[in-house]
Amino acid sequence: MFNQNILALKKCNPTLANKLIGLSFDDARKTIDIAKSKSDDIIFIKNNIPLESVDNPVEDAFYDVQSSIKSSLGAFDFIIVFGLGVGYMLDYVFEKYNSKIILIEPDVNVMRTAFEMVDYSKYIESGRLFISCDFEEVYKYISKKYIINDKIEMVFLRNYIQLYSNEIKAFTEKVYETCAMKIADINTIKVNSESWVTSSIKFIKNSGQTYPISLLDNKFEGRTALIAGAGPSLKDNIDYIKKYSDRLVIFAVNRATNFLLEHDVIPNFIIFTDTKDITKTFDSNSPKLKDINFVVDIKADEELYNVLKKRCFIYYPDNFDLAKTLSEKNSYVRLYKTAGTSTYCAMICAKELGCKNIILSGIDLAFKNDNLYCTDNFPVDIEVGEDKVKVGNLEKKVVLVKSVTGETVKSREDYEIFIKQFQNFFSENPQLKAFNTTTFGAQIDGAENLNFEEIMSNIEIPFDNKSTEDIINDTLYESNYNPVELKKEARNLVRNEEELNFEIRGSIKTLLNKEVDDEVFYVTSYTILDKISKTIFLSQLLQFELLNCTKLISQPNTVQKRASFELFLEETLKKVDFLNVRLAEI
Repeated sequence: MFNQNILALKKCNPTLANKLIGLSFDDARKTIDIAKSKSDDIIFIKNNIPLESVDNPVEDAFYDVQSSIKSSLGAFDFIIVFGLGVGYMLDYVFEKYNSKIILIEPDVNVMRTAFEMVDYSKYIESGRLFISCDFEEVYKYISKKYIINDKIEMVFLRNYIQLYSNEIKAFTEKVYETCAMKIADINTIKVNSESWVTSSIKFIKNSGQTYPISLLDNKFEGRTALIAGAGPSLKDNIDYIKKYSDRLVIFAVNRATNFLLEHDVIPNFIIFTDTKDITKTFDSNSPKLKDINFVVDIKADEELYNVLKKRCFIYYPDNFDLAKTLSEKNSYVRLYKTAGTSTYCAMICAKELGCKNIILSGIDLAFKNDNLYCTDNFPVDIEVGEDKVKVGNLEKKVVLVKSVTGETVKSREDYEIFIKQFQNFFSENPQLKAFNTTTFGAQIDGAENLNFEEIMSNIEIPFDNKSTEDIINDTLYESNYNPVELKKEARNLVRNEEELNFEIRGSIKTLLNKEVDDEVFYVTSYTILDKISKTIFLSQLLQFELLNCTKLISQPNTVQKRASFELFLEETLKKVDFLNVRLAEI
């Protein structure tokens, strides 16, 4: 039984399979007792607590699931089962629903014992079940698989609530937090996809004058990064930043640029991720920009290529098709984790470039006397209400978050997500020493709260003491990277895309202009879907529409299904025409 389960598990979770192989049945049984319920079903006992009902575990599993799941679930929705026990709840969920199932069993000894006694191989081999003993693994799985319209239901073995009350509470919160962050990411993609594609096409046109930021990987080993945000604490610390600037690698969020330059602080890098109107966030005509390196997300506002700068380094995010394709074509292009915000992008850059310490200044993520920024002359109008804040055209809810003071402080709903994102970053990178200089702002776990002088008195100066600019110059001089070669590779991708788009457009026009039966319609539509999946820009523009159509493939052919496909094909035509205009500019 065990070997059969392990063979199935190796295909979907080899890490867990190897962990179970390394644990003997006898060792697992040291903490798990086996007994019989009144209904003569096997149950497990841990710490004198039966994991399933002592009366009738099969009936109780049925009752608990029925009373917990109230919504109608489909094949693309999720049911999370907390606790395996012998598997009676898993049995019922699998047979009753055709949804995807995530099973989390916190105790590997329970799972090892169960795998010895019960055959779960058909569940695992079905492709519907993801099984784990690791909470973090589950969060990552949800983050990867969850799509915005998917439903998630949770069911718990009732006695697990007694054993794992704190873990269940934390797990539930984290699951919904993960989904909320994914929804925020998806909404961002939906709003910005056309801008991202347009900007990345403009990047190709200008790529011969750029460098991958990854050329600087580990070149600043052991040094201290300052990440300068535009929050009020930047103003509180500007004199210290100026005093110690020669000992810091300064990454400025674009909105902090004007304030730094006004105080004669020249950052080493300005980070840009915004897709629209980015030149309104800083003085793009300042002559001081000629001494500053830009780090530009490949999707960022195309206007940045027209702005005076020292050099332009490109940030290649790991979730963007053009970036992924170029990294496969050119060995100098390395993907970095998708950032989303300039601050997070700066953190990732500091880590990848080898910095040992990260100082946060102006990363308050909170209001100070109803102000969010380090200057009153901020280029965007700000209106703060009791429960809402409006920054330009952006309106967000006001929320309370934990402050570095131990009290609570007013913040924005999106900042609350950023706080958790930054905390996860520091948790995942314990090798970094992080410091937060705010005296009033949000508590960011993983960053020590100290004033600037205290931080600098405890930081070692690198032995060689080379300037940041010397390090960059030496690295680029010694590198064999050829920007012209990258541009050539990128232009070849564009030509291939144009050819595919021409084929896709012709196929759709022919299909929509003819009366065909369902069989011909769907065969042709599925062929078109396959061609779209091989594109770079078009598939990026249609990624959610593609997912929805992929879901429909397994459904019966109905009038409604055909109508959905026809709408998708019509939308594809619009996107092809949109793309052709922009690709022609290269």
